[in-house]
Amino acid sequence: MPDHQSKVSMIFLDAAARGRLMLPRCGDCGKHNIPGDPTCAFCGSFRFDWVTVSGRGVLFSYAVVHHVLDASLAHEVPYVVALIRLEQGPIIVSRLVGTEEGQQPQVGAHVKVVYQVTGQHVLPVFTPTSHHPQLITREAPQGGAQGAANRARPPQTGS
Repeated sequence: MPDHQSKVSMIFLDAAARGRLMLPRCGDCGKHNIPGDPTCAFCGSFRFDWVTVSGRGVLFSYAVVHHVLDASLAHEVPYVVALIRLEQGPIIVSRLVGTEEGQQPQVGAHVKVVYQVTGQHVLPVFTPTSHHPQLITREAPQGGAQGAANRARPPQTGS
């Protein structure tokens, strides 16, 4: 019988092969968790339901890998390993693809999931939804979204 990690990997990879990003959602508190932990990070429950999530999020952090660490990725060096904060809350580790050569990823940029064949598996990876950095705010400032957009513009220089 497969162990817990093997079951989790099978569910996650089977979903990715079907073009779906799935996460465990706690059956008691309802919060989404990262795959792999046997208990809910929020309430300690062992009850989970796997649910399809939007696949949208924000680039939280990243590192550029310049050395071959995995033979199946040797042809892609250098590549970007990223922390993605999903709309549902959890931060997952994935790869960031689709950035223009020589362009640095922008922390705070909106990203979406795409699927890539790597070795024997289809894996969810993320790509920017735009080639321009996006303003990320935690709370809507006074004046609503338009007010925030106006305040986010860089100051005009010169005359």
